[in-house]
Amino acid sequence: MNTEIIKASGYIRVSTKGQVEDESLSTQRESITRFAKQQGYKLTKIYADEGISGGSVEERHALLECLHDGQEGKFNVLIIHRLSRFGRNARELLHNHDQLKKAGVELRSISEGIDFGNKYGKAMLGMFAVMAELEKDIIRETMLENRIARGRRGIPTSGKLPYGPTFDKKTGMWKLNDDLAKKLQWAAEEYLNNGSLYDICKSFPMSYANLVRTLTQCCSDTWTVSFQGEEPITYKVPRILSDDTIQRIKDRLEFNSTCNRTDVKNKYLLTGFIRCEHCRNTLGGQTQIHNGVEYKYYSHARGIQYKCKAFSQIPLEAIERAVFKIIFENFCDVPSFEKAIAESMPDENMITDLKMKIKSGEKELIKIDRNLRKLVEIALAGTLKKETIRGKEQELLEEKANIVK
Repeated sequence: MNTEIIKASGYIRVSTKGQVEDESLSTQRESITRFAKQQGYKLTKIYADEGISGGSVEERHALLECLHDGQEGKFNVLIIHRLSRFGRNARELLHNHDQLKKAGVELRSISEGIDFGNKYGKAMLGMFAVMAELEKDIIRETMLENRIARGRRGIPTSGKLPYGPTFDKKTGMWKLNDDLAKKLQWAAEEYLNNGSLYDICKSFPMSYANLVRTLTQCCSDTWTVSFQGEEPITYKVPRILSDDTIQRIKDRLEFNSTCNRTDVKNKYLLTGFIRCEHCRNTLGGQTQIHNGVEYKYYSHARGIQYKCKAFSQIPLEAIERAVFKIIFENFCDVPSFEKAIAESMPDENMITDLKMKIKSGEKELIKIDRNLRKLVEIALAGTLKKETIRGKEQELLEEKANIVK
């Protein structure tokens, strides 16, 4: 008689926070506990992902822990309440099952009554996975169609609204958040006055890329949302920046990206030029911060890294130093290289001329600032019309921007 105790664990998941609050999690937990007792298993742990979508394994931390513990031999059987809780994507579901199988862990699904250890269970696993994925695709398509239909009626349905404008669902009208609008106007002025966009970005609850997109695409009087395979939807929204200001921002960004590159924080010079020897896919630069320390490396793009098991990460400094050393030793003409550096340095006459221009520009800026202060005094005195004051103010600001540029 076999008296060996079989250790079992359970995995439960709900997709929304609302489900976490109702009985969905407790129902799954009770079902797994009851099943383990009926089968004579010793239930060691139940892993739970609360309010996590089944579409991505990366975000399901409890599932990742469960798979890791299974491979470490901490349990012999994994019990799930329903197959859809284990994954709705066929590829990921089969991959996860394969990881458990290699570790000698059996998968048992209570609702479907399937033992995936035999050939019939394997066939059913494939069919259920395909059906779950098909159902998810149908739901996604229906939701997308509803979003597009609401968008055609003038209701924003892209999820996150642009930074600044707000939409009142009751009145169906767009309004402008004055505080956010002034903040974007400040960011535009700072950037056009040779400010660093990365430093400016620290004052916003968004990434550098999102700030660039906001300043260049979401500050005019229109906001466009695109859906794949559909005509773009354009909303009429309150304006934050003038078309001239937006164009000047675009021009400076283009100049920095092609000539200056002073506004780029992370430079990955070999991105797209080096490939993985195993899968031949190109590698790109990435940054991770752990305990306040920044680590830079080259790696596969997201998704490809899970397909290619021969490679994880290469430290950025090591690979760049090796590549540029080989390039310099084999292709660089040292005398010509040193001559080019000497020729690129400005001579004394050029330095003197630049100093004079800087001094002249500083005087002009002082003069313009003085005129702006006078304009403020006139405005406070109320001796001129607001339109006249605004026109003169715009004229002085443009003159100041041209000098700085």
